[in-house]
Amino acid sequence: GLESLKYKKAVHPFLNIGDRCRTVTDRTFRSLVEQQCLEDVVAIVKNQIKAGAQLIALNFDGGMEASTQMSMYCNLLASDPECCSVPFVIDSTSFDVLEAGLKCTL
Repeated sequence: GLESLKYKKAVHPFLNIGDRCRTVTDRTFRSLVEQQCLEDVVAIVKNQIKAGAQLIALNFDGGMEASTQMSMYCNLLASDPECCSVPFVIDSTSFDVLEAGLKCTL
């Protein structure tokens, strides 16, 4: 996201991480990504934020074009004012995918 997180343990003892945007662990999300249902993916992120997520975890591992997907969805989410109101956690076991996500933050 475009906003930074100002975390103070005394004020917020826990961080709420939206964890629905992971193709490895969420079948619904994976299906939406495979079908390129962009509006539905954005809706998932918005729902997590409305439910109190302070960070959104993004993971596109699992046999897909993960680097391309990471770039595309990071840019898509960063262009939505509500989605980019929280930081993204770029998550992957592949350095190329991590790099693709981080390049979107420049």
